[in-house]
Amino acid sequence: MRKSVKIAVAAGIVAAAVCVSFFIISSKPRVMMRSFNPGAAQTQTISVDVMTLEAGMNRIIVEAMGRVQPSESVALQSQVSGKVVWRNSELVPGGIMKKGDTAVRIDDSDFKLAVPQAENALANAKLELRLEEGRQVVAKKEYEMLKRELSEEEKELVLRKLQLESARKNVESAEAALEKAKLDLKRTTLAAPLNAAVVSASAEVGSLISQGSTVAMLAGTDRYWVVLSIPIEKIGLLSVRDGKKAGSKVTLRAENIWGENLSRTGELVRIAADLQDNGYMAKAYVEVADPLSLKKENREEPKLIIGTLLNAEIEGREVDDTIKISRRYVREGDKIYIVSDGVMRIISPEFVSKTRDDVIIKNGGLGGAELITSPVSMPADGIKVKIFEAR
Repeated sequence: MRKSVKIAVAAGIVAAAVCVSFFIISSKPRVMMRSFNPGAAQTQTISVDVMTLEAGMNRIIVEAMGRVQPSESVALQSQVSGKVVWRNSELVPGGIMKKGDTAVRIDDSDFKLAVPQAENALANAKLELRLEEGRQVVAKKEYEMLKRELSEEEKELVLRKLQLESARKNVESAEAALEKAKLDLKRTTLAAPLNAAVVSASAEVGSLISQGSTVAMLAGTDRYWVVLSIPIEKIGLLSVRDGKKAGSKVTLRAENIWGENLSRTGELVRIAADLQDNGYMAKAYVEVADPLSLKKENREEPKLIIGTLLNAEIEGREVDDTIKISRRYVREGDKIYIVSDGVMRIISPEFVSKTRDDVIIKNGGLGGAELITSPVSMPADGIKVKIFEAR
C-alpha cells in the first residue's frame, strides 16, 4: 500500500513538471518579421541649423603639455666649517627668502680671533721689510767703498737683493692672510644669493657643518620655466624671443588644480638644441614671471608648483586660407557635417590646429559651405535636410 502511494506521488510530480515546461515554451514572445527598406534613410528629411563657413587669416594655436621647473636653482653651501648658532625661520621647505636675507649664521668666535692675529703678522712683516730696506742701503754703501768688480751672483749677495725680495713676499703673504681671515669671518653668515623659494634645508641650530656642505637648495622665484614637448613640424609656426622681439604668447592651464577659469600667461623664450628621445618632439621653454604670485598685482593669479604638469596653448603665426570653427561643431572627433545640394555630407577636413574651444581647418573648398550646427541624432551621409534657421 505504501509503495503504491509513493509511485502515485512521483507520477504526479513528473506530470506537473511537464505541464509547466509546456506552458513556458508555448508562452515565449514571438518575433514579427518585417521587410527592411535600405532606401528609407535617403527618403528621410531632417531640419537643421547651419552657419556659413568663412575662409581667411587665422592665428594658429599649438597645443602642448609640459612640467614646471625653476629657471634658476642654487645649492647654498658653507665655505667655512663650524657650528650653526642661528637659522632663518623661512629656511624650511616652502619658505620664501629675498636676495640678501640671512639664511644661517655660524659661530664666528674663532674667526674673530684670527683677524687680529693676521693683522699682527702683517705688521711684523712690514717691520721686517723696513729693516731689510735699511740693511740694503748700508750694503750698497759698503759695495761702493769696496771698489771691486764682482759677478752678478756675488753682487746680489753683497747688496742683499734676495733678502729684500723675501721680505716683500712676506708682506704680500701676510696681507693675503689678513684678507682671508676677514673673508672667513664674513663667510660665517650665509645669505640667499637670489629671490628664492626653499626646496630643501638641512641646517639645524647646534649642528656642525663642514666646508662645502649644502645647507639648502633654493629655486629662484623671479621666473619659472615650463618645459613643453612640441612636434617638430610645429616649430616653424612659433616665435622665439630674440632680443627685444617678444616670443609667442603661451596660455597655461591646470584644470585639475586651478579649475576651468584660471590660467597663467608665459612667453616662449627658447627651443632646445636637441630633440627628445623619440626624435619627433622638440623641447620648448616658456618663461613665466612671478610664478608664485608674490607681487601685489599678481596675488589673485594661481601659483605654479615645481613638477606640475600643465596644458599649454601657444599662439603661432597667422595662416591664410583657413577656417575657424567652434570645437563643439566637430563630430566624432574629426568630422564636420555640411549641407550640399539639400543633403548632409560628412566631411573629414584637414586640421591645422585644435584647442579646447576652437579648431582651425584648411579651406579645401569649404569656404562658403553651410556647416550644420544643430545636434543630429542619427547622422548619415546623403540624408535630405531642410535648413531650419540660417545664422
